[in-house]
Amino acid sequence: MKLGIPKLIARPFVRNVATVASGAAAAQVIATIASPFITRLYGPEAFGALGVFNSIVSVATSVTCLTYPVAIVLPKQDSVALELVRLSVVLALVSSVVAMLFILFLGPALAEVLQAQLILPYLWFVPVAMFAGGVLQVTQQWMLRRQAFQTTAYVSVVQAGAINLLKIVLGYFHPIAATLIIVAAFDALLQSFLLVAARVRMSSLWTCLSSNTWGGELRAARFYSDFPVFRAPQGLVNAVALGFPVFAISAAFGPVITGHYVLAVSVLALPTRLIGKSVADVFYPRIVRSFQNGENGAEHLVKATGALSMVGLLPFFAVFFIGPWIFAIVFGQEWRISGEFARWLAIAQFFFFIARPAVVTVSAVGAQKMLLKFELVSLIARVGLFLVVVLAWDDPLPAVIALSLANVFLYSFLIYGTYVRAKSWTENADKKAG
Repeated sequence: MKLGIPKLIARPFVRNVATVASGAAAAQVIATIASPFITRLYGPEAFGALGVFNSIVSVATSVTCLTYPVAIVLPKQDSVALELVRLSVVLALVSSVVAMLFILFLGPALAEVLQAQLILPYLWFVPVAMFAGGVLQVTQQWMLRRQAFQTTAYVSVVQAGAINLLKIVLGYFHPIAATLIIVAAFDALLQSFLLVAARVRMSSLWTCLSSNTWGGELRAARFYSDFPVFRAPQGLVNAVALGFPVFAISAAFGPVITGHYVLAVSVLALPTRLIGKSVADVFYPRIVRSFQNGENGAEHLVKATGALSMVGLLPFFAVFFIGPWIFAIVFGQEWRISGEFARWLAIAQFFFFIARPAVVTVSAVGAQKMLLKFELVSLIARVGLFLVVVLAWDDPLPAVIALSLANVFLYSFLIYGTYVRAKSWTENADKKAG
């Protein structure tokens, strides 16, 4: 055992996960320490407005670059990856302009439908957040391609400190929804700037944007057309599915209940951002290489999923048993309702947490169409179930419970389906090699 631990730590995959996770851990420690101060400055209504704004941005950002940034890791040649970079940045700019026109004509109607008139003056920050989010996708994927995990970890800590400090300092003078929304709008832009500034190697990435040779972008767009055809609609449907509870709760129960739901989800997402995303970021280039080299990718998927299951059991199920008490102590008594939501959301979040390796494996095995079908079925199931429960009980808690149980089934199915596809891919590769 004494010899096994150093060998385990010496493995590149484990070391890279530890590097990314350490940065994410430090960032989440900062966020956790800041949260009790932030929740005592801003009330549930402000969090509800922020949740609606972030959900709109998330839906819009999911198709800002038509998911071409995800493909940046895949090409063997840097020249092709740089073509995808330039294509993605142009698409981000065009999408932001389209969003501005949408807000100009339909912004008031959107705010009225969501019962979120409070965010109407700040919808103009959505295009800013969209462009920033698109640029962030590009920089993050380039960093993954370069395996610049130490830089990613460093930036996540600095960014978390800056954003949370802004929320507290500005909230001391203006503890209103507008403060949270404006800070959130520039969050991705700050992170992109820090990634570029922190690494000299990134200069080659941005130098390519001024190149006069743009013919390769169309070639790259055609070669990776399965991303806009399948992955972009999947990303859009997934973002709508994840944002749907926020939109629906806001429309049905108002901004205060929405704020309680948003806090519960943000707290439960900490392990996913801390460990799940770290594993997924390192696992993605690893699983791509494993399939390219003819290795058993399905076995790698099982190991990663099993490891996350062991890590996630304790924190998520602890919230299930004592969630209301934790939230009341940490965030204040007025947030106890968030704890009631959190105890049920924890079950679903656990399965979302362990599904991270499966989600990134989809791109490696070319299963974009399968994932799109999954997201469509998921969205229909969530919308239908929510409407039935709300009409039957007119109470947010049963609706949250129903959505959580549905997510348990859906993510379990996704993990199994991706494993079957990965296993089939490996077997077919073995047959061709034989």
